[in-house]
Amino acid sequence: MATPQIPGGQCPHCAGPIIDLFAEWTEEYQTAAGKRDILVGDVVFDCYFCEGPFQLVLPLAIVLPMQPANAYRVAKRSKGRCEAWLRAQHPGASLSEVVEMAGWQFGPRWAFDGYNWREGDVHHHRQDTAPTP
Repeated sequence: MATPQIPGGQCPHCAGPIIDLFAEWTEEYQTAAGKRDILVGDVVFDCYFCEGPFQLVLPLAIVLPMQPANAYRVAKRSKGRCEAWLRAQHPGASLSEVVEMAGWQFGPRWAFDGYNWREGDVHHHRQDTAPTP
C-alpha cells in the first residue's frame, strides 16, 4: 500500500516540494514497530532533493525533527525497493523517466538526483535504466 501524498508538503530545509514520502521504499516502513517509530519521531525521512531530515506528523504534514539529532535515525530509501515499485507501478520505466513524467523538479534539480540510497549507491538523473523484470 502506497503512502498518501503530503498536501502542501515542503522540505523545511530547501523548500523543495515533498509530494510523497515514498516511505514504502524504506525498511522501517515494512514492520508495525517501524511504523510506530515513524509516528513517534524516532525515525524520520530525508528530502529527496537535499537529504535534510524531516519528521512526519499527523494529519499528513512534515516538520523539522522534534527530537535532537542523536535521538532519531533517518529511514533511507532502498534502491531495491524503488526498483520493485517501478516494476509494479511503472513497468519498463526508469526512476528518471517517472520523475520527469510527473514533473518532480525543484528549480533545475530533479527529485532523487544525487540521492544516497540505503545500499550506498547514488542516483544520477538520466544515468539510470528501467529495472529488469
